[in-house]
Amino acid sequence: MIVLPVLLENTSLEESYSLWQIGFNAEDPEEGEILYCLSQAAEAKNIPSVSESPGFYITWDFYFKSSGNVPIEVGINSSGLVSIEKYQIHTEAIKKMQDSLTDCLAVTQNLSDVGNLYTD
Repeated sequence: MIVLPVLLENTSLEESYSLWQIGFNAEDPEEGEILYCLSQAAEAKNIPSVSESPGFYITWDFYFKSSGNVPIEVGINSSGLVSIEKYQIHTEAIKKMQDSLTDCLAVTQNLSDVGNLYTD
């Protein structure tokens, strides 16, 4: 059994889109590059642009099981991979931004209450 974790983030995404499919390509020794697997969603997942939702990300784990009759060699292009340390730094930065936004919203709410007159 092979588990492939996938992380999709909207770091430089200028326009949102509906995600319906995720595909995995493979290198066949006789055919060259082929579409190995296609995952189709029952419902589209909205992937927001970075301006709509800064720091948005979504993860999946894909499980593959081979018959064992044919040897499979897995090679992953590391250009899109992130180390655990960088992922933790990224996650902490998102949490700090979310906390700051929560604080800003609380201050804004308090400021809007200043002009209100309360009577019993």
